[in-house]
Amino acid sequence: MPTRSWRKVDGILKRGTSDRYIVEIDEGHHFNCYRGMTLRRYPAELQLAFDYKTWLDRSRAEPRQQSRMWAASKPPLLPNGGGRHLQRPFRDALADILPPDYGFQSTIRIADFEVEHWITTKNAPSLMESLLSQETRKCYAVSPMSPDNTRGNRPD
Repeated sequence: MPTRSWRKVDGILKRGTSDRYIVEIDEGHHFNCYRGMTLRRYPAELQLAFDYKTWLDRSRAEPRQQSRMWAASKPPLLPNGGGRHLQRPFRDALADILPPDYGFQSTIRIADFEVEHWITTKNAPSLMESLLSQETRKCYAVSPMSPDNTRGNRPD
């Protein structure tokens, strides 16, 4: 794959001598119907360091961006229209599923709506440390299949 198709993660958090976590910040454009589709296909045994149900619920409300480039094609992986809109959920899924295969703990996801009320305050560093400490102790399971969590082809 060309290097232009590679993606860097937002950050790496080290806890103790061996625990390493990928940290991802998810802004509104990370939540769309295609992200919901990827989330619903996660293996039931996958352990997550973010609230699966919250991410799934947020992904049901697809944000409509104003930029014409928002859904531009992204060759070579996604050459058709909607590429960026599809690429983000695909790459987010890889960042959630693959880390344990490479010696990392579950990926920590922090959504903008979790921090928007305090991220610009003087207490932001301590509040972020608290949030990260909470997330490194939590382990969310992917919900078992239910009518609300189906593997159907519908994008919503």
